[in-house]
Amino acid sequence: MANENWFKCELCDKQFRCASILKHHMRIHPGRKNYICKVCDKQFGYASHLGCHMRIHTGEKNYVCKVCYKTFNQHSNMKTHELTHKNVRPFNCKQCGKNFTRNGNLKKHMNIHKSSSERLYSTSGDLNRNKSTHEEVRPFKCERCDKALKKRYHLEQHMKTHTDEKALKFNGCDKAFKQPLNLQRHKLTHDNVRFECKQCGKNFTKEFERTHENA
Repeated sequence: MANENWFKCELCDKQFRCASILKHHMRIHPGRKNYICKVCDKQFGYASHLGCHMRIHTGEKNYVCKVCYKTFNQHSNMKTHELTHKNVRPFNCKQCGKNFTRNGNLKKHMNIHKSSSERLYSTSGDLNRNKSTHEEVRPFKCERCDKALKKRYHLEQHMKTHTDEKALKFNGCDKAFKQPLNLQRHKLTHDNVRFECKQCGKNFTKEFERTHENA
Protein backbone atom coordinates (compact mmCIF):
# COMPACT_ATOMS: atom_id res chain seq x y z
CA MET A 1 0.00 0.00 0.00
CA ALA A 2 1.30 3.46 -0.91
CA ASN A 3 2.35 5.71 1.95
CA GLU A 4 2.40 9.47 1.39
CA ASN A 5 5.21 9.90 3.91
CA TRP A 6 7.53 7.45 2.19
CA PHE A 7 10.12 8.29 -0.48
CA LYS A 8 9.21 7.04 -3.94
CA CYS A 9 11.58 5.98 -6.73
CA GLU A 10 10.54 7.80 -9.91
CA LEU A 11 11.97 5.04 -12.10
CA CYS A 12 10.36 1.90 -10.69
CA ASP A 13 7.74 3.26 -8.22
CA LYS A 14 9.24 1.46 -5.23
CA GLN A 15 8.85 3.28 -1.90
CA PHE A 16 11.25 3.61 1.00
CA ARG A 17 10.92 4.93 4.54
CA CYS A 18 14.20 6.88 4.46
CA ALA A 19 15.73 9.17 1.88
CA SER A 20 19.11 7.50 2.43
CA ILE A 21 17.65 4.10 1.50
CA LEU A 22 16.10 5.58 -1.64
CA LYS A 23 19.46 7.11 -2.57
CA HIS A 24 21.12 3.73 -2.14
CA HIS A 25 18.39 2.09 -4.22
CA MET A 26 18.77 4.55 -7.11
CA ARG A 27 22.21 3.13 -7.87
CA ILE A 28 20.72 -0.09 -9.24
CA HIS A 29 19.21 1.73 -12.21
CA PRO A 30 21.28 1.99 -15.42
CA GLY A 31 23.05 5.31 -15.75
CA ARG A 32 23.01 5.95 -12.00
CA LYS A 33 26.69 5.55 -11.27
CA ASN A 34 27.74 8.14 -8.73
CA TYR A 35 31.15 6.75 -7.80
CA ILE A 36 33.86 7.74 -10.27
CA CYS A 37 37.47 6.53 -10.38
CA LYS A 38 39.79 9.55 -10.26
CA VAL A 39 42.46 7.68 -12.22
CA CYS A 40 40.58 6.37 -15.27
CA ASP A 41 37.10 7.99 -14.87
CA LYS A 42 35.33 4.62 -14.79
CA GLN A 43 31.98 4.86 -12.99
CA PHE A 44 30.40 2.55 -10.43
CA GLY A 45 27.05 2.28 -8.72
CA TYR A 46 28.47 1.30 -5.34
CA ALA A 47 31.38 2.58 -3.28
CA SER A 48 32.49 -0.99 -2.59
CA HIS A 49 32.78 -1.65 -6.32
CA LEU A 50 34.90 1.47 -6.74
CA GLY A 51 37.10 0.33 -3.85
CA CYS A 52 37.70 -3.03 -5.49
CA HIS A 53 38.45 -1.33 -8.79
CA MET A 54 41.01 1.03 -7.23
CA ARG A 55 43.20 -1.93 -6.31
CA ILE A 56 43.97 -2.29 -10.02
CA HIS A 57 45.68 1.11 -9.94
CA THR A 58 47.33 0.78 -6.51
CA GLY A 59 48.50 -2.81 -6.93
CA GLU A 60 47.07 -3.62 -3.52
CA LYS A 61 46.51 -7.37 -2.97
CA ASN A 62 44.87 -8.06 0.37
CA TYR A 63 43.49 -11.52 -0.35
CA VAL A 64 45.89 -14.40 0.30
CA CYS A 65 45.46 -18.05 -0.65
CA LYS A 66 45.84 -20.13 2.52
CA VAL A 67 47.38 -23.02 0.59
CA CYS A 68 50.09 -21.42 -1.56
CA TYR A 69 50.02 -17.83 -0.20
CA LYS A 70 49.44 -16.32 -3.62
CA THR A 71 47.90 -12.85 -3.32
CA PHE A 72 44.96 -11.32 -5.19
CA ASN A 73 43.33 -7.90 -5.44
CA GLN A 74 39.82 -9.37 -5.62
CA HIS A 75 38.18 -11.79 -3.20
CA SER A 76 36.38 -13.50 -6.08
CA ASN A 77 39.69 -14.12 -7.86
CA MET A 78 41.13 -15.71 -4.74
CA LYS A 79 38.10 -18.01 -4.32
CA THR A 80 38.37 -19.10 -7.94
CA HIS A 81 42.08 -19.77 -7.46
CA GLU A 82 41.41 -21.90 -4.38
CA LEU A 83 39.40 -24.28 -6.55
CA THR A 84 42.63 -25.35 -8.25
CA HIS A 85 43.86 -26.77 -4.94
CA LYS A 86 40.59 -28.62 -4.37
CA ASN A 87 40.51 -29.87 -7.96
CA VAL A 88 37.04 -28.37 -8.31
CA ARG A 89 36.23 -27.50 -11.91
CA PRO A 90 32.60 -26.35 -12.11
CA PHE A 91 32.62 -25.19 -15.74
CA ASN A 92 32.00 -28.14 -18.03
CA CYS A 93 32.36 -28.42 -21.81
CA LYS A 94 29.24 -30.19 -23.03
CA GLN A 95 30.94 -31.29 -26.24
CA CYS A 96 33.94 -33.16 -24.86
CA GLY A 97 33.33 -33.31 -21.10
CA LYS A 98 36.45 -31.37 -20.10
CA ASN A 99 36.10 -29.25 -16.93
CA PHE A 100 37.57 -25.85 -16.05
CA THR A 101 37.93 -23.69 -12.94
CA ARG A 102 37.04 -20.49 -14.81
CA ASN A 103 34.29 -19.68 -17.26
CA GLY A 104 36.78 -17.67 -19.31
CA ASN A 105 38.98 -20.74 -19.75
CA LEU A 106 35.96 -22.74 -20.88
CA LYS A 107 35.13 -20.10 -23.51
CA LYS A 108 38.69 -20.21 -24.86
CA HIS A 109 38.55 -24.00 -24.94
CA MET A 110 35.29 -23.93 -26.93
CA ASN A 111 37.20 -22.48 -29.88
CA ILE A 112 38.71 -25.91 -30.62
CA HIS A 113 35.22 -27.20 -31.38
CA LYS A 114 34.50 -24.43 -33.88
CA SER A 115 35.15 -24.58 -37.60
CA SER A 116 38.27 -22.89 -38.98
CA SER A 117 36.26 -19.91 -40.25
CA GLU A 118 34.55 -19.48 -36.88
CA ARG A 119 37.90 -19.52 -35.08
CA LEU A 120 39.37 -16.99 -37.50
CA TYR A 121 36.45 -14.61 -37.15
CA SER A 122 35.49 -14.80 -33.49
CA THR A 123 32.69 -12.23 -33.72
CA SER A 124 29.88 -11.82 -36.19
CA GLY A 125 31.16 -8.31 -36.93
CA ASP A 126 34.56 -9.67 -37.97
CA LEU A 127 32.91 -12.34 -40.11
CA ASN A 128 30.60 -9.85 -41.82
CA ARG A 129 33.50 -7.50 -42.55
CA ASN A 130 35.42 -10.37 -44.11
CA LYS A 131 32.43 -11.39 -46.23
CA SER A 132 32.06 -7.84 -47.50
CA THR A 133 35.62 -7.87 -48.86
CA HIS A 134 34.90 -11.04 -50.84
CA GLU A 135 31.43 -9.99 -51.91
CA GLU A 136 32.37 -6.41 -52.82
CA VAL A 137 29.81 -4.86 -55.13
CA ARG A 138 31.24 -3.65 -58.44
CA PRO A 139 28.20 -2.61 -60.48
CA PHE A 140 29.99 -0.83 -63.32
CA LYS A 141 31.20 -3.36 -65.91
CA CYS A 142 33.33 -2.75 -68.96
CA GLU A 143 31.70 -4.03 -72.17
CA ARG A 144 35.10 -4.57 -73.78
CA CYS A 145 36.85 -6.77 -71.23
CA ASP A 146 34.21 -7.56 -68.57
CA LYS A 147 36.22 -5.83 -65.88
CA ALA A 148 33.99 -4.56 -63.04
CA LEU A 149 34.57 -1.39 -61.05
CA LYS A 150 32.99 0.15 -57.98
CA LYS A 151 32.46 3.67 -59.33
CA ARG A 152 31.29 5.10 -62.64
CA TYR A 153 34.25 7.50 -62.72
CA HIS A 154 36.66 4.55 -62.52
CA LEU A 155 34.84 2.88 -65.40
CA GLU A 156 35.11 6.04 -67.50
CA GLN A 157 38.84 6.22 -66.84
CA HIS A 158 39.22 2.52 -67.60
CA MET A 159 37.37 2.83 -70.94
CA LYS A 160 40.03 5.22 -72.18
CA THR A 161 42.52 2.34 -72.16
CA HIS A 162 40.48 0.72 -74.95
CA THR A 163 40.51 3.80 -77.19
CA ASP A 164 43.00 6.26 -78.58
CA GLU A 165 41.19 9.14 -76.89
CA LYS A 166 43.41 11.43 -74.91
CA ALA A 167 41.01 13.81 -73.25
CA LEU A 168 43.35 15.24 -70.63
CA LYS A 169 45.28 18.09 -72.23
CA PHE A 170 48.08 20.07 -70.65
CA ASN A 171 47.97 23.84 -71.08
CA GLY A 172 51.75 24.19 -71.13
CA CYS A 173 52.22 22.22 -74.35
CA ASP A 174 50.31 20.24 -76.96
CA LYS A 175 50.53 16.88 -75.16
CA ALA A 176 47.42 15.02 -74.04
CA PHE A 177 46.96 11.99 -71.83
CA LYS A 178 44.42 9.29 -71.10
CA GLN A 179 45.07 9.01 -67.37
CA PRO A 180 45.21 11.82 -64.76
CA LEU A 181 48.31 10.27 -63.20
CA ASN A 182 50.24 10.51 -66.45
CA LEU A 183 49.18 14.15 -66.80
CA GLN A 184 50.45 14.92 -63.30
CA ARG A 185 53.78 13.29 -64.04
CA HIS A 186 54.16 15.32 -67.22
CA LYS A 187 53.46 18.55 -65.33
CA LEU A 188 56.56 17.89 -63.23
CA THR A 189 58.72 18.32 -66.31
CA HIS A 190 57.37 21.86 -66.73
CA ASP A 191 57.44 22.73 -63.04
CA ASN A 192 61.17 21.96 -62.92
CA VAL A 193 60.58 19.37 -60.21
CA ARG A 194 63.57 17.07 -60.00
CA PHE A 195 64.48 14.02 -57.93
CA GLU A 196 68.14 14.34 -57.02
CA CYS A 197 70.41 11.31 -56.68
CA LYS A 198 72.36 11.71 -53.45
CA GLN A 199 75.25 9.62 -54.77
CA CYS A 200 76.02 11.24 -58.11
CA GLY A 201 74.12 14.54 -57.90
CA LYS A 202 72.09 14.05 -61.09
CA ASN A 203 68.47 15.20 -61.27
CA PHE A 204 65.56 13.21 -62.71
CA THR A 205 61.94 14.05 -63.47
CA LYS A 206 60.78 10.66 -62.21
CA GLU A 207 61.84 9.21 -58.90
CA PHE A 208 62.16 5.67 -60.22
CA GLU A 209 64.69 6.81 -62.84
CA ARG A 210 67.39 7.10 -60.20
CA THR A 211 69.65 4.13 -60.92
CA HIS A 212 71.76 3.97 -57.75
CA GLU A 213 70.48 1.78 -54.94
CA ASN A 214 69.45 3.55 -51.71
CA ALA A 215 69.75 6.88 -53.50
